[in-house]
Amino acid sequence: EGRPADAFERSLADLEKAGVEWRKTNPQAHDARTASVASDAPASFIYTSGTTGNPKGVVLTHANWVYEADAVAGMQIVRPDDVLLQFLPFAHSFAKVIQAVWFRTGAEGAFVESLEKIMDNASEVRPTIMPAVPRIFEKAFNTVVSKGLATPGLKGKLFQLAMEGFEEYSNARDAGKEYSGLKMVIARKLIFPKLKAALAERFGGRMRLFVSGGAPLSTKIAYFFEQLGFVILEGYGLTETSAASFVNRPGQVKIGTVGPAIPGTEVKIAEDGEILIKGPGVMKEYYRNPEATAEAIKGGWFYTGDIGQLDEQGRLKITDRKKDIIVTAGGKNVAPQNLENDLKTDNLVSQVMVHGDKRKFLSALVTLNEENAKKWAAENGVPPGAALHQDPRVIARIQRSVDALNAKQASYSTIKKFAIIPKDFTVEGGELTPTLKVKRKLVTQQYKAVLDAFYADGKGGD
Repeated sequence: EGRPADAFERSLADLEKAGVEWRKTNPQAHDARTASVASDAPASFIYTSGTTGNPKGVVLTHANWVYEADAVAGMQIVRPDDVLLQFLPFAHSFAKVIQAVWFRTGAEGAFVESLEKIMDNASEVRPTIMPAVPRIFEKAFNTVVSKGLATPGLKGKLFQLAMEGFEEYSNARDAGKEYSGLKMVIARKLIFPKLKAALAERFGGRMRLFVSGGAPLSTKIAYFFEQLGFVILEGYGLTETSAASFVNRPGQVKIGTVGPAIPGTEVKIAEDGEILIKGPGVMKEYYRNPEATAEAIKGGWFYTGDIGQLDEQGRLKITDRKKDIIVTAGGKNVAPQNLENDLKTDNLVSQVMVHGDKRKFLSALVTLNEENAKKWAAENGVPPGAALHQDPRVIARIQRSVDALNAKQASYSTIKKFAIIPKDFTVEGGELTPTLKVKRKLVTQQYKAVLDAFYADGKGGD
């Protein structure tokens, strides 16, 4: 807006005026350009987020996006009468595939003003479907639990009993067992209906379903939303596969899986457990990187770098990222994301990074949910203004969650030591990707001294 500061700048108004004038003298230019575009021509250059290494430019074609749009629209996940609430960055493949489906179906799209205003904007536009990353569901869960536990009197005690019952229910579901206890009866009869009504209103009252992608969704979070009557369709894909390769279908959700492959996509599991994908969604190449392309695509199969398994219905379960798997000094393989997702269900915890590759034992870096931690501190005698990450009461409180997690693990996959970091990981600070995943390599380097100190005394190994 306004006057250009120098010859290198042009105001938007001037640019629009120049476009109008140019179109008058070149009326057929757009049609000619459209006609000249081949289906295998590049449509997008999207760089991988680089959580473990340097980003690579993924070349995705018009055919890739048309295939994705047709496949997802055909599954009736997004319908023409839907209102999509969108907050994902359009530089990310998850958002790009949602954009393609949005255009394909003719649904209505609404954009949030900021991440802080997601709920306010939801109340305003009353969406029917919302694509999201697990962090959004984690925050909603922790906010609900924190408020419920802080409720005084009988209501607070009932809420606590309900959450204890839900914890037992969640653990039983993970173990493939049935669960029915008095605490869960209290949850279903007295607590969950009110939570559902409150959350439904906050989301505008018309939410038909959520789509979760970009990172693994904790089964505990998924069970919680299921008990409240919300539908979350967890899916899976990579930038290199145009984002959507697998997704749970409406009415056929199996929590803990990312569903079957979308129509037209093939999958097989390599001998080492790596997931291989073939189909019209697979990228054309890595931009100007033939060596990396040849390494990733062999015989038409894209090697995802993720580890998983298929059930008898062809639904895929992701067990971990191949590059993220920790191999301890004792030779034990540990999937860090499973441990991290469990700890992040503690309403005082914001982010977790488990460490331990080639080390004698596992350790972790933990950041606090500032708002919830301050409330807890005030209720538990911590002086105002105290450094919460160093306070022994806060550390002991987090230790209880670590102990509860460790009780469910084999000895080699327990977290022996942890440190609370004074500030949260953020996208702006560089520790998180745009889809809110921790950049392990960067965080490991940034907190090298803290991590090394865990192992300095040589104790703690199995």
